[in-house]
Amino acid sequence: AAIATLAKVAMAASIGIRKRAFTLFDALAEIPNFRIRLALIDAIATLGDPAGIGLLQKIQRLDIDPRVRRDCLVAAEDLTHATHAHHQAVETLNRRVSQLESEIQRMRTWIDRKLG
Repeated sequence: AAIATLAKVAMAASIGIRKRAFTLFDALAEIPNFRIRLALIDAIATLGDPAGIGLLQKIQRLDIDPRVRRDCLVAAEDLTHATHAHHQAVETLNRRVSQLESEIQRMRTWIDRKLG
């Protein structure tokens, strides 16, 4: 429960706090306990930060439990897909902003010609 709570706090916190949470998660990953590692996987997935992919890969390497390894793989894939979707959304927004800026410039030119 403490790991999940830390993830929720880190979601709303600054980047510095989030980095500190990942540092703690990294240290906790060294503890050979599948329950802790499963909680870490859930926490990393909750954060939704692609920076967690490396930590998921580490947990997957360290643990022999197939449930832990599978959950790491699924969480890493989800983060990868979410990151890709995010980048696509940003590109779409940037393209749309550029289109709107061009349209505004055309409108200004038209208004200047009508008034000038």
